Amino acid sequence: MRPVVSACVVALLVAASACGGDDGPDPDPVAFCELGPEVIPVEDASPEVLRELADVADEDLRSDLAVLIEAAARLAGYEEGDPAALQAEFEIRFDSEYAAARDAVESAVARCARTTGPTITTLPGADATDTTLEEDAP
Repeated sequence: MRPVVSACVVALLVAASACGGDDGPDPDPVAFCELGPEVIPVEDASPEVLRELADVADEDLRSDLAVLIEAAARLAGYEEGDPAALQAEFEIRFDSEYAAARDAVESAVARCARTTGPTITTLPGADATDTTLEEDAP
């Protein structure tokens, strides 16, 4: 009887570990910083590009992006010129949860701009003091 109980406990533990803890793809700071400028200003970002950004964002930023995705999807559902769209946009833009999420995402994207800059490389055959911007390299 003991081997049967042990086997059941092991099976239960394996099943439990397979069910939890995965909140999505792993964060990718490089991809986040490359895609980030496409969502600024946040008010103009499509739900699709916000979803792409959420896929590579840090875990703590994903809930903010979920708020922005929901808002963008809601606004995308209106026809251009629909008076109800203006009302919905007003409600969303002045919602404190939306404003906090927008500020968090815009701050994260701004940090990318401050932490990344032009890459300086040494050209093949040049001495170490002869550098050029990567975009100027042949």
